[in-house]
Amino acid sequence: MRKLDRRKFLAESATALGYISMRPLIAHTSMREDSHAYIRLPKSPIASRQPTSTAPPLYNTNYQAAIGLGDQLAGIVDCQGSLDSRHSKVSIEGPHNPRLGEHATYSQSLADGYLPIITTEMSFGNDVSKWIVYASNANGLEADYIEGLSGSEPLEAKLVFPYSATVSVTDNAVLSEGQVLATFSSASVGAISQAKYNLLTRPRHTMTLTQPPGDLKSLDRAFASGIASFLFRPIEYRFPVTQGRQYHVVLGIIPPAPTSGELTNDPPMPGETLLKWTVGGGSVLVDMADLTAGVPYLHQFAVDAAASYLHVKSETDPSATLCFRPSILNGVWIFDHAIDLEKVKTGLINEEALYYVRCGQEDPEESACSVTLNLAPSTSIDIPRWKVCLPYSMEADGPSDAMMPRGNDGPAAAKQRWEVLLERGARITTGDSQLDNLYRSSIVNLMLLRTRYTNGSGEDFYVVKPGAGIYDAFWYRDGSYMTTALDVAGQLSEAEKSLRMFWRANLPTELGPYEQRMSGAWEAPIDEFDSQGEALWALVHHFQLTGDRAWLRTVYANIRKGARWIQMSTTQTMFTMEQGSRTRYYGLLPIGEGESIAEGLGYYFYLDYWAVFGLRMAIQAATTLNEESDALWMKQACDELVTNLLTAVKQAYATVGDGKYIPATPFEGLPRCDVWGSIAALYPTRFLDADDPMITSTLDLIREFSREDEYTYAGFFHSILWTYMTVDWAMCYLLRDDIVNFHKLFDGYVAHASPTNAWIETISLATRVGAGDMPHGWASAQFIHLLRNSLVMEDNGNLHLCRGAKDGWWQSGMRVDGAPTRFGTIGFRSSGSGNEPLGFEYTIDNRPAQSRAAHIYVHLPKNMSNPTTIRINGVLHDIKPGQSVVELT
Repeated sequence: MRKLDRRKFLAESATALGYISMRPLIAHTSMREDSHAYIRLPKSPIASRQPTSTAPPLYNTNYQAAIGLGDQLAGIVDCQGSLDSRHSKVSIEGPHNPRLGEHATYSQSLADGYLPIITTEMSFGNDVSKWIVYASNANGLEADYIEGLSGSEPLEAKLVFPYSATVSVTDNAVLSEGQVLATFSSASVGAISQAKYNLLTRPRHTMTLTQPPGDLKSLDRAFASGIASFLFRPIEYRFPVTQGRQYHVVLGIIPPAPTSGELTNDPPMPGETLLKWTVGGGSVLVDMADLTAGVPYLHQFAVDAAASYLHVKSETDPSATLCFRPSILNGVWIFDHAIDLEKVKTGLINEEALYYVRCGQEDPEESACSVTLNLAPSTSIDIPRWKVCLPYSMEADGPSDAMMPRGNDGPAAAKQRWEVLLERGARITTGDSQLDNLYRSSIVNLMLLRTRYTNGSGEDFYVVKPGAGIYDAFWYRDGSYMTTALDVAGQLSEAEKSLRMFWRANLPTELGPYEQRMSGAWEAPIDEFDSQGEALWALVHHFQLTGDRAWLRTVYANIRKGARWIQMSTTQTMFTMEQGSRTRYYGLLPIGEGESIAEGLGYYFYLDYWAVFGLRMAIQAATTLNEESDALWMKQACDELVTNLLTAVKQAYATVGDGKYIPATPFEGLPRCDVWGSIAALYPTRFLDADDPMITSTLDLIREFSREDEYTYAGFFHSILWTYMTVDWAMCYLLRDDIVNFHKLFDGYVAHASPTNAWIETISLATRVGAGDMPHGWASAQFIHLLRNSLVMEDNGNLHLCRGAKDGWWQSGMRVDGAPTRFGTIGFRSSGSGNEPLGFEYTIDNRPAQSRAAHIYVHLPKNMSNPTTIRINGVLHDIKPGQSVVELT
């Protein structure tokens, strides 16, 4: 069974996603497409961390940032200061509509350099307008805010409400259906428009499909476009109608033709898609395997309107086998009489339709309400000049300005919320403000990308997600990196809340598909068998850092089941050929998905590296809890897998890799550098030793094809930077004590962070436009691992301090407080300026259930002027010529 590889999908459709998911929000609310236009990118002013610099930025120019309260859907702020909130989208526009032209330049910054209170500066002519965007719960009101700080030119705020059919403005508040959608101050109301209909599915949860018009011949132009949801979400529209009247609703799709190689983005795997279309109270199943490629399929519903709105929904039926379960729709037509479907198909009677929707090309002036506010200009920065408040939930019971926090109450409450949370964790200070702020922001971003759910017992589940848009869902792979990052950042209780997803039974209904199976499998989605080892890593890693034996006992049954799944699955491939020889995949995991390694399914070593690591973690859990019989069979299964995997890897290295690199698979035929998964053989799984010649040559090959000190695919994706893959690659060099290459990749990763301290998943080298979600949770987690391991790193049974530290950090005075490790909680501070001896003060607090480090090493500066002594906890020690580490007692 095939499935959508999200990263290959992004690379193939980077242009589409750059426009639909990552474009500035003003483009979505104000820009219309030509009837047969291909997807194109709007011009986006390039903002920089240093606006006066003429050097082009390395980060993606269409960057975004997240705001929120850290337990529900995040708001997204684009690089021009527009906000995509839960009920509305807000953009700020200046004279002559500069946002759609080339008159304005933009720059952004975070409060104190790291907090999700985002200041946007828009410069045009001699004027600079500033406003901030943030979320706050000041005075008990949960809301997103936009506040004007300064600017002598008049501005407009365009408030768009995609999910409201009608709006009204009363007493400085925007109302709809008994709810307050927005309140405002120091602004007057301009234009108000009402929606003709609504697309109720969030645009950030969908992707637009386009097909060249030449392939459509005489078909209606709706079949040149379409919409698909991402990750099993339904596509839903709402149309105002007259209650009691009968309507004829036509829904249409066109399966992709096999020869449509020019499609910007093909609809996902038609043969595995079973759609359920619902209009009013009636529904029909559409099995796309029964449809003819390139030939439109239409269905007509005759519906008696039972209410004042008619709901149209396309969703994937639960019995469909496609694991991502996307929904698809090309067109919607609504008539007040029965019609001939053939005429609808050719577009001959569109003028007779009460509603005609080209899905994916919805006219925002028809599908959303809007309110334009005229904002008061001022050069004063004492208090906000104007303010727009977007409540998460508020009944319309007499709104007024009093509902909004006064003065700086809102930003102050937001700042306090995040400062309190950050103070609970490990504090890292390098002396480089950019790195210190990236660390704090990365923790905040992980919190912002979580969503809180509650089960029937009132217990909370904080689900970590790699994004707030198309990736607003759960993967065990991303989730494991993110939860372990929370752990190493000292946010142990927050990590535990998110780990409940990994082991709890009877999860809330919407989380049911992610629950560990009776077989022991962790599937999110199916076929990604690396999830098995990664989930075991995340669970046992949490115990290693907390020493909480009681918690380990609670989750042990899940650990045991997960390990048993690996044991049983690897036996499925233990068979020989007729001649008695073993297959190349003998004893490995069955065919599965190798994330972005190749198209489709296969035997991928990446899955097995993680399986070995997972078994080793399970063995530690069993040993800790004195489960000796379990530890015995786990060790036997692990030893067998290590032997079989090492045999397969060596054979593939010699044959497929021609002795130059570790391939992704035992077989020929893949692009030689689609082997990022081979990095995992060293980090994080430690399957191979750091100095293994196979690792050395593989790293050399990857470096040959890299660009901008970032991981770059050399095969199909040769023009795409894949940001966070760089971190695992960098960690391989740190484990090899190749500090030069480690710092090169460290700096490369930092250079691609946006001015708002985040990374996107991929960046096009040609356009500097990024694709995927931003901020990306896995990417933020990777920076936490990167910086933390530079200063505090476990390596086998040893603890290394300052292994990846730069000399400048020593000179500035590094400081680490409350950093958990599997050997205890470490704290230290360094000094090393002028002619004074190097100084290093440290403490370590080991908990009873934690192991103790065999050795603790502090790594000395690399290029400082030949220090000869170091004072450790008050005791002076000599440094010999060429000495690079000192062992702590």
